[in-house]
Amino acid sequence: MPTLRFAARFISTVFVLCVCAVTGGAGQHGATEPQPPSLRDQAWSKLKDSAQDKDVKHRANALKAMGILRPSPDAVKLVEDGLDDKSPVVREAAARSLGEMHSTASIPKLQAAVDDKDFGVSLAATAALVEMKNDAGYDADFELLTGARKSGEPLTQQASRTLHDRDKLVMLSIEQGMGFAPFGGFAVAAFEALKKNSTAPVRAAAALALAHDPDERSAKALVIATGDKDWIVRVAAIRAIGMRDDAALVRELKAPLEDNHDAVQYAAAASIIRLSPANAPATKH
Repeated sequence: MPTLRFAARFISTVFVLCVCAVTGGAGQHGATEPQPPSLRDQAWSKLKDSAQDKDVKHRANALKAMGILRPSPDAVKLVEDGLDDKSPVVREAAARSLGEMHSTASIPKLQAAVDDKDFGVSLAATAALVEMKNDAGYDADFELLTGARKSGEPLTQQASRTLHDRDKLVMLSIEQGMGFAPFGGFAVAAFEALKKNSTAPVRAAAALALAHDPDERSAKALVIATGDKDWIVRVAAIRAIGMRDDAALVRELKAPLEDNHDAVQYAAAASIIRLSPANAPATKH
């Protein structure tokens, strides 16, 4: 009889262990099942990948979009890397975004960028520094006004050529006049729109002006504008939505994340990151 009782207990114990192993295994399997990436993760991946894309336009547009973010370490590092890009268009976009982000930690790098061989990059770095009330930012503006450096040294050949290039100066004037918004870095697109008597630049500016209007009707108008026929209006509306800091509007940016224009996609990605919970890369603070 003792032998039978021992055998029964042994069988029962084995059965319990087997059941625990099966259920425990199922629980572990369920816990490790891959979860689909969140909208925020998708947005961050899009910006990160595009900022390192082989296509200059994609790199520049991704960095332009990131100006809406505040300076988290991940975002700042990604944008600062753009200051070393081989393309002046990308370097200019990086400088502009660092200024718009008010990344004070980037001031030394922006000061170095003031001496960039491309005058457009130099002006973008200047504008960024002035935006952050840094005195070094006034040097390039002094050069534009006087045609000489404060130190008395001659201008670089690039700067001198720029000051005698009417079309380049027109573009720079539009760029500087726009500042960092509503679509800083898209001066060419705005200029072309103005030549065609398009109202797109005006509507884009109006969209951005509604960024801090607490009226819910403005929020609805911005959402509608994310489907505007002109991409620069869509970009401005999406950026304005991000600047409203209303997390409830994140869901309205899912469709623009797949827009047929890359600049719109990147604007949506940046706004999604800004409006999402602050527990992932490039969070706002």
